[in-house]
Amino acid sequence: MDLVPNQPADPGYSPSPPPTETAPSASTPVNPTNGNLVSSRMQIDAIKIRTSVLQGFVVAGRPFTLTTIVTNPHDEPIDIESYRYLIPYQVQWINDQAFDREFELRRVARLLTRLGSGSIWRTAASPPGQVMWYSKQPGAPDGMTLQVVRPGESQSYSFRALIPQWLFISGGQITFQGTVAYRRGAEAHTSTFEVSFPFRPPLRSITVGAVIGAVLGTVARILKDDGSAALAAKPGEALTATVLAIILSIIGVVYSSRRSNDVQPVLTVEDVWGGMILGFLIGYLGHEFFQKIVPVN
Repeated sequence: MDLVPNQPADPGYSPSPPPTETAPSASTPVNPTNGNLVSSRMQIDAIKIRTSVLQGFVVAGRPFTLTTIVTNPHDEPIDIESYRYLIPYQVQWINDQAFDREFELRRVARLLTRLGSGSIWRTAASPPGQVMWYSKQPGAPDGMTLQVVRPGESQSYSFRALIPQWLFISGGQITFQGTVAYRRGAEAHTSTFEVSFPFRPPLRSITVGAVIGAVLGTVARILKDDGSAALAAKPGEALTATVLAIILSIIGVVYSSRRSNDVQPVLTVEDVWGGMILGFLIGYLGHEFFQKIVPVN
């Protein structure tokens, strides 16, 4: 099946008719306070939906796969007609057909052309916040369904997406809504579900911050100790001190990211700003502070 973004709702879909009122019986749950029926059409027609991210969390700037699993708890099959996701503006879903076309073009292109083409994921990405809609192709024969879920069985649908902003982003949680449209017998139904997953910045974002902080910290230390004339009088020493601070800052970032959870950190580094503070302190305070971050015997 192909992806059909922004497809209008099927005019054939209609809300389910209200349930017929029936007298309470011994097999029908009753609210003891007022005698009303406890069971509802929502409970009768509900399907089980769960979503997951393959990695457990999302790293900004890297593509991830979001999977939706629909389970049929009824004793008759259901026909899934569409999946709809209200994608937030922080996320872009990947068009598989556009990705495949771009991949084939780059596969036969020259090396310099491929290097200058940028990220293939961004080329195939939809605009930020565009609704993701997976359904039948327009003009498909009547009676054709997207998926058939037999009693007690499950069907799944997966698509790829990414969080394009990665440099100045902090970790957090993204939550948005989705809808599954399906038919059970002759009746059309929709079921709404929630998609939620944690995300964090990539290691390269923290590293960029550490490099910037190391340069600023080294310059600040030189200005404090020797004044502005030292930069012009001894440029070689200033450059050497800056390069050393950059190397130690990068090592400190990598070590902090690989540290076990049972080790109490001196400084928590979670985004580009944390990396910048770490780099600045290493550049300004020197090797002594680096040893507090990375214990070296």
